[in-house]
Amino acid sequence: MQLVLPVSFRKQDSLHNFVEGKNSQLICHLQNVLNDKVDYPQASQRICVLTGGPGAGKSHLLLATCEQAALSGLTQQYIDLVHTINMPPEMLLGLISKDVVCIDNLQAVSGVANWQTAVFDIINQFTEAQGALLLIATSEPIDQIEYALVDLRTRLSWGTNFTLQQLNDDDKYRALENHLKAIGIAYTQDAIGFLLSRTSRDMHDLMLLVNTLDKASFESKRKITIPFIKTTLNL
Repeated sequence: MQLVLPVSFRKQDSLHNFVEGKNSQLICHLQNVLNDKVDYPQASQRICVLTGGPGAGKSHLLLATCEQAALSGLTQQYIDLVHTINMPPEMLLGLISKDVVCIDNLQAVSGVANWQTAVFDIINQFTEAQGALLLIATSEPIDQIEYALVDLRTRLSWGTNFTLQQLNDDDKYRALENHLKAIGIAYTQDAIGFLLSRTSRDMHDLMLLVNTLDKASFESKRKITIPFIKTTLNL
């Protein structure tokens, strides 16, 4: 069984509008690999493990990496293990033919032996095939995942590991602004500051609220303003 999962790139999932904050080293590394600016002969430099909590921007970054790969003429595939964990792991067989592979939510394989073996095999096959980039994201540190296959932890540790740092308030403002502009929502300048001051500072929660506002704005044909936010979110 070969994996065929078409990925639709959204305007908001781009490296250009990803607010890097304290993650400049990570972004630079990915851009160098994708644009072939730096030759990384060691497979451990082309296998990257990205750890970050909910709302840190992992999925955005993986999808943006796939989009950039496509723009650079590289074949690519994004897979979210949360959505595939109940499927046969043999569906990963087709991944090795891609230049860039992005695997999201590695923590989903915690305690699941057959999927851990499948991920382990992909890492080994990627190394042998000399692929351009294998980017794996997890919300749990790799040493806290329950391993039925201990060798998988060794392989993950062998790669280049990054921890995605949370954004400060100024960066969150820029991230929300970029997101709203990307999806084409009309808003007043004071709306973002109000949202940050009156709701959760967690980026995952903020994006859920923005999605709610986006839907309400589209349905009502209204610009996002402070009164609109108060009414829509019952603040």
